[in-house]
Amino acid sequence: MALIPPGTYTAKAVEHGFGRTSTGKDQVAIRFEITQDGPGKGRRLSWYGYFTPETKDRTFESLEAAGWEGKSLADMSGLGSTECALVIEHEPDYQDKNLVRERIRWVNRIGGLALKEELSQADVLALDRAMKGDLLAWKGQQKQRRPAKEDDSFEFGANAEDDLL
Repeated sequence: MALIPPGTYTAKAVEHGFGRTSTGKDQVAIRFEITQDGPGKGRRLSWYGYFTPETKDRTFESLEAAGWEGKSLADMSGLGSTECALVIEHEPDYQDKNLVRERIRWVNRIGGLALKEELSQADVLALDRAMKGDLLAWKGQQKQRRPAKEDDSFEFGANAEDDLL
């Protein structure tokens, strides 16, 4: 069976289980079925979330993105009730490094931007002021990297300079 190309795919959780790794980490396994038309539709892939101090918050977010109501791990009500977005990557197989396998890297909500805290307009203006020097330096570096223009070049449309400042 051909690998699903790396990318983001719509899917639903179809089953789950809890376990413990060989290193003693508690984990949840979710089997997702890709619902999006195109490559991989109907394929099932497993994702593993962990309950370590460093990973538990992201695991909870991923479970909620897959429909879990978030009341209790002993009650996985809602899981699979909504579609979510799976970010699929390719990586070497952990048993045979000569093989490549698909891996669900992230489980996210569908749509919208994923911002922990959206900046207010005042905060964006403050960020703009703070970054002005860095932006000017970056623009200067970009101009130095551009190839010299030929004499018959023109300065409008797609070829016009982008002067943001």
